[in-house]
Amino acid sequence: MLVRNDNSAGSKEQQGGKLRLTSQPLLPQYLDPNDKNSTEYELYPFQRLGEKRIFNGYESLANWITDQGCVVIDGFSGVLWNDLRSGLSRHLDSKGIRVSWIDVSEAMKSAHDIEQLVAPFLGEPGSLWGRRCTLTLNDFFDQVKLKSIAPDTSKQSIATLTIYYGTGASLIKSAEAPVIYIDIPKNEIQYRMRAGSLTNLGADGPKRSAEMYKRFYFVDWVVLGVHKKSLLPKAAVFADAQWINNINWMFSDSLHDGLKTMSHSDFRVRPWFEAGAWGGQWMKERFKNLNKDEVN
Repeated sequence: MLVRNDNSAGSKEQQGGKLRLTSQPLLPQYLDPNDKNSTEYELYPFQRLGEKRIFNGYESLANWITDQGCVVIDGFSGVLWNDLRSGLSRHLDSKGIRVSWIDVSEAMKSAHDIEQLVAPFLGEPGSLWGRRCTLTLNDFFDQVKLKSIAPDTSKQSIATLTIYYGTGASLIKSAEAPVIYIDIPKNEIQYRMRAGSLTNLGADGPKRSAEMYKRFYFVDWVVLGVHKKSLLPKAAVFADAQWINNINWMFSDSLHDGLKTMSHSDFRVRPWFEAGAWGGQWMKERFKNLNKDEVN
């Protein structure tokens, strides 16, 4: 997760509505490193990277994209691609920049074919058990369609910018351009899943939460985790899109510097809390920012 620690982070207003179903608040986009009490449990641990290493907002990202001429925007499951496109379009349109948007999902196999493809990894219907998927992201795409993807020449004559986007966009061989990788924490994916605002990879609609989570766990997250790892040394920009109408992003060298620093010191991942037998009453009485209305 990418969190700003300066005063230019933008709105901290909680968002969500019907796009996420949970009583848990969103991670703040801005954290003040000076507003920290060493005697309290910290819900939002962070690693300092220095000034001007994390940027906020679609406008700043659109400004960088404008200078590239062509970009590829790939990402994990759970990204609300229409919202991301709208967020960038607002600022690109305001600059008078004409964009040729190319959606890689149009090259995916049919939802029926993908269901048949992943079925061997999902075990018996109604069962909790499955097995780790051995497919690659490329297996989810029609290779003929994928190879035929190219900018619309009728638009290209007037477009000043080409953007290939969607999960798997970097698989388009003709898209030789800087890669932007969009990530989403798994807790937010589950909140969006419960609200019915997203689907499994290649599915034609949401299903029961238990079915979707099982497919995420045994298939989608395995396949997309391998794909993300392959892009770590290649992507120019990494972005955190867990907020509905906003984004935080950084250049790859800043990410790698941060990971290197963390690998040489103690660090703690961000905790998140679910309803259930998680010792919640004791925690609610002692952890300042924990949701006091959560069932436990």
